[in-house]
Amino acid sequence: MNITAYHNILNVTDTAERSFAFDASGRLFAVYDNGWYIRRSINGSMAAKRWTDLKARAYVLQPDDSQTLNEQAYACVRRLQHTGLSQCTVKYHDRYAYGQVHEWIAQTAQFDCRHDSHTFSRIYRAPVGILPPDHYLPVVVQVTEGCQWNQCSFCTFYKNQRFRKKSLPEIMEHIKHIRDAFGTGISLRNSVFLGEANCLALDTDAVVEVLHAANELFEPVMDDYRGISAFVEPHAAHAQYDAVDFQRLKQAGLRCVYVGFETGSEELRHRLHKPGTVRSAEEMIRRIKEAAMSVGLILMVGIGGHRYEEIHVNETIEALRRLPLDGSDMIFMSPLLGGDGIDATGGSLHWHEIVAQYEILKQGLPFGLRSSLYEIQGFIY
Repeated sequence: MNITAYHNILNVTDTAERSFAFDASGRLFAVYDNGWYIRRSINGSMAAKRWTDLKARAYVLQPDDSQTLNEQAYACVRRLQHTGLSQCTVKYHDRYAYGQVHEWIAQTAQFDCRHDSHTFSRIYRAPVGILPPDHYLPVVVQVTEGCQWNQCSFCTFYKNQRFRKKSLPEIMEHIKHIRDAFGTGISLRNSVFLGEANCLALDTDAVVEVLHAANELFEPVMDDYRGISAFVEPHAAHAQYDAVDFQRLKQAGLRCVYVGFETGSEELRHRLHKPGTVRSAEEMIRRIKEAAMSVGLILMVGIGGHRYEEIHVNETIEALRRLPLDGSDMIFMSPLLGGDGIDATGGSLHWHEIVAQYEILKQGLPFGLRSSLYEIQGFIY
């Protein structure tokens, strides 16, 4: 058995092909098993993923399988506690880990997973639908639940949820409950994400207060704090927020906003039941950039099927070239699998066609813009 101890991660390898990763509270958060990366969510569910040729194989484990794997992880730690470290290979990555590893193992062996899962289920009454792919270990603060629009033909994240804006006192209490529930394990988390689909459903003053509170509470206890980000729905934000509002949010600590742009085609956008227009979304992005914030722009690859393939690619590239994006921004391209995103009459693209479209879009990006694949299969928080 091998142990690798960082100041905020305890990694225990029980076989040549499998290891378990725990945070500073003793909470299991990841398993590496025969080439699969398995994430454990805060409510105890697990999802497995591996990549081959740009394509992710991903699935959510059945509850019984998640429970079995969880029990195996903690049985491994209890076995380690019983036998001691003399029969293990131990690697320490800092002085703190060297001084704390015995206590850490004992704490992890006693960790109450069931109580932990129930606690987080009470805090997050509505499930977290999705996060950007560069947010691996965030703390999600739900200032709203569900999606204010919830009519896009291709999106199923919030279909069964009623949209709700939380009151400011409720949000402040929510933030404190999150901090308390994570305990010392909060040190592993590296950012705050304001959810759900559009944090700007709240007015500017309320969002500013939330930003100040989140920064004050989380920055001191996260070891690699990267600030606060959020999803923004362009149509609602365009109507409610001007450049001055975005500047206030930037000053209060909002570092990056993620925008579901999807396509540069007005016709296809209308067919997808997206609110607003391409031009209004572009104007909102200009306001965000005037405030010196970063933008994560989300595009759909394969949307509209064969019928809209050429229009989607050409008009999306044209739209990107009109935007004042720079090296601080990122273009995320999300493959649409198993349909055209409209009404299944457009002829969905096969995987090799989606890969080809991804490459064309990537090559058409303005010079200096970064891009990444956004694979949503098997998402859990």
